[in-house]
Amino acid sequence: MLAQVIPLVLQPVLRRYFEPEVFGAYAVYISILAILIMASSLRYEQAVVLPKADKHAANLVFVSLLFSVLFSLLLLVVVLIWNQKLLQFLNLKPAYAVFLYLLPLGVFLSGAYQSLYFWLIRKKAFKGISYNKFVRRAFEGSSQLAFALIKTGNGLLFGDIIGN
Repeated sequence: MLAQVIPLVLQPVLRRYFEPEVFGAYAVYISILAILIMASSLRYEQAVVLPKADKHAANLVFVSLLFSVLFSLLLLVVVLIWNQKLLQFLNLKPAYAVFLYLLPLGVFLSGAYQSLYFWLIRKKAFKGISYNKFVRRAFEGSSQLAFALIKTGNGLLFGDIIGN
């Protein structure tokens, strides 16, 4: 519950420091990230809880991470080649190109998080999952706030990456 409260408490503060346009670009980033995460590991991470033997489950974690790395590298190549076209397609200003360049990293980190999350579920490490979510949100929120205070326009994105 505390992990969910952190972003809610910080929203009014962050809204004072960041322009609505930055929140819009960040929302586009989060939406694209959510879609790409589903494809990045081919959803192998969800199968981690199914095998009887830990060895087979660990292999699934490895395969999931491998696909996530490969997908992120492919995405990086796409972003490097077609960054201007993607910015136009998404109706983003060139100032938000950093959102595209950090998208592959965000996809990898989120994919890795999902794989390890399902491994922790398999191991019934629910306390570890709770602690992880709290720390993740705390780092995300505190870094977004720090970037807001030093007036970094892309602080929402950087905070998300740091949280992941």
